Amino acid sequence: MAVVNKKEFEKIRKILDNESSEREKVIKISREIRRSSKKSIYEVQKNNFRKAKKYIDDTGKKVKEVNKIIKKHPSVSGSANPGLEEYSEAVLFYNYVKNNKIVSFKDINVDEKNYLSGMADFTGELVREATQKAIENNTKKMKEIRKTVDSIFEQFLQFDFENGILRKKRDSIKWNLKRLQEMEYDLEIKKKK
Repeated sequence: MAVVNKKEFEKIRKILDNESSEREKVIKISREIRRSSKKSIYEVQKNNFRKAKKYIDDTGKKVKEVNKIIKKHPSVSGSANPGLEEYSEAVLFYNYVKNNKIVSFKDINVDEKNYLSGMADFTGELVREATQKAIENNTKKMKEIRKTVDSIFEQFLQFDFENGILRKKRDSIKWNLKRLQEMEYDLEIKKKK
């Protein structure tokens, strides 16, 4: 009769229990990252850059904490994605509105997929920003934003995303670009009247 190695199973159980515990920790921190990142985006929308930057800086510390856990336990990385995507979006939006700059994924301290997901969501914030600029009659800035989203979409077209989340995100960029083009068209028509 073959006998199961109880010590080996005990070791496996401890590893999996530890991994489960780390996953729960990552989920909790990821929620905090999302919440704080959303607050940062809201502050940027109100042009309160000092408060937005404080949220980003505080959240950046939590991102480092999550990244350390992921480095030790790569299998829990998926649990961090919602927070890291939202953080990417917040940092991209802050830097675009405040500094007219699109920062790289290395500057944000996230992996490539979370960066791209955050960038796709960032285009939705750019639509809101362009709408505000149109209301303020700042058509120059609104057109700049449309060109930025067009440039982002062009880069996303270079990827061969299968039917995953990034494919859906690329489609959302396309839809955001269409909204901006329609907004620009409407402004041009109003000018001619």
